[in-house]
Amino acid sequence: MASKDQIDLITNKIIIVFQINLATTNFDLSMVYYYAAGSIQQTRAFEGGRLKVEVVEDGIFPSAANANTTCFLKEAFKTGCSRNVPNGLIGMNMFIVWVWRFHNLIADTLAKLNPSWDDETLFNTARDINIAHFLQIMFYEFYTIILGRENMIKEGIIGCDNGFRDPYDPKVLPGLSTEFGYAARWFHITQDARQRMYDKNNNFIDTVAIINYSLRSQNLAFNKTMEGLAHGIHIQAAAAFDDTVHPDLADLGLGGLQRSFDILTADLSKGRYFGFAPYSQYRDFCTDYTIKHEKFEDLNYLMRPSKIEELQRVYKDLVDVELMAGIWSENLMEGAWVPPTIYCIIVNQLKRSVASNRHWYERPNRPHAFTEAQFHEIRKASLAGLLCAVGDGISEIQPQVFLRIGPGNNKMGCENIPRLDLTAWKDPISDSRY
Repeated sequence: MASKDQIDLITNKIIIVFQINLATTNFDLSMVYYYAAGSIQQTRAFEGGRLKVEVVEDGIFPSAANANTTCFLKEAFKTGCSRNVPNGLIGMNMFIVWVWRFHNLIADTLAKLNPSWDDETLFNTARDINIAHFLQIMFYEFYTIILGRENMIKEGIIGCDNGFRDPYDPKVLPGLSTEFGYAARWFHITQDARQRMYDKNNNFIDTVAIINYSLRSQNLAFNKTMEGLAHGIHIQAAAAFDDTVHPDLADLGLGGLQRSFDILTADLSKGRYFGFAPYSQYRDFCTDYTIKHEKFEDLNYLMRPSKIEELQRVYKDLVDVELMAGIWSENLMEGAWVPPTIYCIIVNQLKRSVASNRHWYERPNRPHAFTEAQFHEIRKASLAGLLCAVGDGISEIQPQVFLRIGPGNNKMGCENIPRLDLTAWKDPISDSRY
């Protein structure tokens, strides 16, 4: 939040750069519903509680366009409207399309169940369900794999049963630390930059370079690209959790937008732009200062001797080692799929995000809290269920989409994947909850 003096400086057209220490969290699906007051008005259809969509080659995609403008056409950048719809990395683009569609699926079903509900009630209820559905997937499906379920229960991030819980602590300030977003860039080393595409019958189509789709959200709408990627993305495994990176990420990065761009070097540089503390100070913080990290030998419990030697060749003293360089050098943490410092930063953020959120979906006494029957349905949420509902012709999938297909996680028909039963939101007296 800018101070009055800062606002005066901005008003007088003097540009001053201020360091960002906390940003808004995306755990409320702000990439769909936006965070700035009034900005959601650009994407609401104001009919039936729906978000605006457009149909391109029989595919349904997000829109922020006026009636005579189409944002997903190849001329999107010329119209200027594409800045209001997702336009980033391909995985995020696809996920936003899915949760956007899922909002409208929820709204349409609620409208049939409760014909007396107005647009505002339908929209707010659909948004509430969509956000809770997303959080259930992220915290109980994705992060439990990355961080370890037992670890998350021990840290108090998730519950150990399916009941309500109230982690809210008014003394904890909300916000997203810059380190959390920065640490997520470590996952670049797990990214396979070539994606195989399949049709709805699981027939191989082609292999494409992911970098050619970055910052080109409109390309997903044409030539059944979204369908091919959606079927391939849950079949193909990620790259290994090691210290190597695909050449595309190290040489090309942004595809045709820039001839040469090293994403990993850019990741390292961003730590300097943000002015992060040295890696050793984060290790001190993560161990509650019970272990002092003052010399390279103090890292023996975290990384292989060869990695320590590499750091010594680049940095004169341990205090010079940058956060990302240290993280790259660490071994994976036991019981998790991330290095210890990544684990520490993510856990710290998740604990604060859960504790600071007055509207956290698991709270039984939050404003407009779910009933027991409704909460039971939210607990069914999974990425498999989401893809079966809105995932571009997917009719069969493995139950645990974040894990590879194999024994105990074989593909099955979507009719066997648990899905939300929205009859739990049927209002017997047709009264608005908002």
